[in-house]
Amino acid sequence: MKKFFTFGIFLSLLLGIGNNVEAATFTSRLSGITNVPTATNHGSGLFRIGLWTARATWYDMTGVTDSTALTLPTYNDDVTISAGDSINLTAGSYCKNLTVSGTVCMLNGSMTVNGDLTVNSTGIFSMKSNAYCTNIYNYGKVWTYSTNGTGSPKSLYIGYTYTGTSTAGTGDYTILNDGIFGWYRTPSLTSNVMGSGFYVIYSNLCKSLTIQHSDGVTSGYAFTVASLYPDTKTPVNQDLTLNIKESIALIKTSSQPTFTLTNGDVFSGYNRTCTIFPNDTVFVAGGFHVKGGSSQPGANVGNMTYNVYGCLDVATLHPGSTYNEFNLGATSFASSTSSLTFNLGDGTLANAGTLVLGRTVKLVRTTSNQPITFNPTAYSTVTFGYSVAAPTITLTTAGVADNTLFPNSFYNLAVNNTGGVILPTLSNINVSNALTLTSGKITLGATNLTTGSISGGSATSYVVTNGTGTLSQTASTLGTLFPIGTATGYAPATITPAADGIIAANVTATTTGTFTNYGVNPDEWTLTPAAATTATLAFTPETATYTTSPVIFSGAGYAASTAATLSGSTFTASGISLAAAATPFATGGSTVTALESKTNDNLLIYSTNNSLVVKNAKVGELVTVYGVSGLKVTSSVVKGNNTTMTLLPGIYIVKAGSKVQKVSVQ
Repeated sequence: MKKFFTFGIFLSLLLGIGNNVEAATFTSRLSGITNVPTATNHGSGLFRIGLWTARATWYDMTGVTDSTALTLPTYNDDVTISAGDSINLTAGSYCKNLTVSGTVCMLNGSMTVNGDLTVNSTGIFSMKSNAYCTNIYNYGKVWTYSTNGTGSPKSLYIGYTYTGTSTAGTGDYTILNDGIFGWYRTPSLTSNVMGSGFYVIYSNLCKSLTIQHSDGVTSGYAFTVASLYPDTKTPVNQDLTLNIKESIALIKTSSQPTFTLTNGDVFSGYNRTCTIFPNDTVFVAGGFHVKGGSSQPGANVGNMTYNVYGCLDVATLHPGSTYNEFNLGATSFASSTSSLTFNLGDGTLANAGTLVLGRTVKLVRTTSNQPITFNPTAYSTVTFGYSVAAPTITLTTAGVADNTLFPNSFYNLAVNNTGGVILPTLSNINVSNALTLTSGKITLGATNLTTGSISGGSATSYVVTNGTGTLSQTASTLGTLFPIGTATGYAPATITPAADGIIAANVTATTTGTFTNYGVNPDEWTLTPAAATTATLAFTPETATYTTSPVIFSGAGYAASTAATLSGSTFTASGISLAAAATPFATGGSTVTALESKTNDNLLIYSTNNSLVVKNAKVGELVTVYGVSGLKVTSSVVKGNNTTMTLLPGIYIVKAGSKVQKVSVQ
């Protein structure tokens, strides 16, 4: 009995001690204090100003007598900032859960929230120094102290607790944003004067971080920060899933922002996964999968996987930047065999995935045993979207060029880049669905490009066949444009075959054949059908110099010619045979440009009895007869005073010596 009583006293004392250290609840009480200074601050109206470190700022909502002798909020106390109140921080400050309906202005010293940070619709959380919290729920404004977008970025750490020391959490954490997070998105997308935002650094020990709207649907809210990456200062012992269900802009006024998965610089790692959900976009005005400027994730990393079901855009923001870098680099973990995988979509229409590439594309690894995969799946779209110059594509293994790192298959591929793009040299690149040409050229070199269909094509956006590479697609009986050209100009071909079939096309500025009495225009097209057919062909040379009596030449040395029609500078002829072999084609026209006559000689040209007579021509001269279409009909060398040639009734053009005359044969 005595022992039981003793235990009961011990238990009562233990419970009493717990009650004595029970957390308090504080709220700002500036409205009840006289002579509190007021000011317009942060562009949001009139505020009553108090200091976090001033006891008079607070009212203890737990009912404890209000006294300046009471302690300030600690890491175990919940704090609420009332609407109309602005609390300035001048030193490091702590609380448990923080709810902001007024303003917290961090002038100096960090803010450590040992729980959740909630910013209501009237609230402002303004950072001039670093802040820590577990989760953040923003319905108002969370941004850096400088509201004109020129301040230096600070760090907001997510997934941290504080019980005397700051600790990286190992759980699941959330950033919910239904307000303005970092800075306004609209000016960020339309100007190089970007909002400063801040660094969002999440616990490297956490299992997951989800960034989202409360309704899970992208709307007009803004999420604009300088960089997004995991803390690299602590060893890892958890896998991580980063779910982005919110459109994000990563922007910084100087240097480069970063977006990356990483396991730290010196610690053994675990798997990392980042998923960008459908309808959401991550804009990166700097480096994707780049941490700390140009350095790469650290040694001995675990597997890293990016799943982009929405859009990753590394081209649109800061278009003139020296960064805009898509980097699947593994240059600093030389001994690692961990995989780095970029999945664009998952092969379903619902998770199609879009990637907009910028100034630099890097797929770099230190050794051949590092698996790096760039995987554009079905329904996905890869766009070359840099607006200044052709992107630099770097593909190396151990410092040696390795074009096999570049994907040889796309679903949709688009060029919307005034500087164009030069494809890496591969045997074949296949675009299974559509190639879209909006702005800029795509240069093949020795690479064969095959596509299901082509959208667009113009003198400013076409496929440059400057080497042995060809453009292949299915030519339809309705007519199919092949928007090809040389390095110096656009020279498209339109092919209308008798039956649908795949045809490979190439054009060069150098012609290889001649045709008597015809001039050949620049550009030679080589067509290679998969199966023999007949077709109507239309070619538009860069310069149409010869247009009289237009023809299309075909075969080696232009052994054959077919009369063509001319519309503008496009030559069109029908009924042309296409063998299942590479066949050259060119355009041209007659070099006979006018009727000439000589009045100082006795040369006569006339018709009689279904015959053409040429009288008094010089022996050895060539008499040539052309039809009105410009095609040669016959010719004869003068051997005597009279040269007679039998012709069918019709109208002919006869050239003898320097004299040209039209003759009607009855």
